[in-house]
Amino acid sequence: MKPWLALPVGLLAVAAAWFWWAPDALPDGYAAECQLSRDQQLTIACTSDCGPFNRRALRKAAAALGYRLDLVGDLSRLEDAHPRHIDALLIPGGADIDPRWYSSSLPEDLRQRLQRLDHLIVYSNEGRRRDPFEYHLLKNYFRDPGSLQTPLLGICRGMQLLSVVQGLPLHVDIATELGIANRRYRFDTVRVDDGAATIARLVGTAPFSAFELHHQALDLAYLKAHPHRFRQLAVTATSHGGRIAEVLEFAGRPVIGTQFHPELSLAPVRAPLFRWLLVNACRKHTSEPVP
Repeated sequence: MKPWLALPVGLLAVAAAWFWWAPDALPDGYAAECQLSRDQQLTIACTSDCGPFNRRALRKAAAALGYRLDLVGDLSRLEDAHPRHIDALLIPGGADIDPRWYSSSLPEDLRQRLQRLDHLIVYSNEGRRRDPFEYHLLKNYFRDPGSLQTPLLGICRGMQLLSVVQGLPLHVDIATELGIANRRYRFDTVRVDDGAATIARLVGTAPFSAFELHHQALDLAYLKAHPHRFRQLAVTATSHGGRIAEVLEFAGRPVIGTQFHPELSLAPVRAPLFRWLLVNACRKHTSEPVP
């Protein structure tokens, strides 16, 4: 290694080690709103492979709260994947979503746009496996009153899938459709647009920096053009002058979608979101009758 590279490489290694191992301490004066007894544990399930960073973020948040976790790393491999049987759901980032899961409900001009842009969609085995499983799982989740208390965090693809299940289309390539460079391994400034939203309570109302890795996004213009169809949805944070939806919240359910990746963001963004998921999982767990 060249001598002039030694210092930056060393600093990068130290930063990576700190990111991985440093605990996520609770804020001063924070008191967990839900407590578990020593013999209780939370079952948290990822709809696909959680990935090392989501697993680490969940375990850091659990350690800070004093919770024990049973982490289901890939819900699709279980025979009974009903959300009622778990305490919280996490939809991790990943493959592009095939437009056939949402295009049939769109007007003809939007369907034609999707056909013209089909070459920009990255079709993959991961997507072909995840699309039907996660789509039908979420359809059942939103239909089932028994899942009302089950918290859900959808990250990147997860937020997009939450949108698709509600009938919202996606921008299949933001560079082509919005003139915004595809967000590959970079941090963006996210602005909270609703001071009363859950995201504002978690991270505050000041702009924050978050890690991005996507080229698809919720079609925010379509959502704004049809507010009567999506009364249960609220985009509560955006980036790029309000053109990219960064946080999606749902009325009446503990559901948050983030276009950014909190598991790869710094602790002031990462920790509150994973803490929110686990505290709501605890509430769900402790509210269930003991068999």
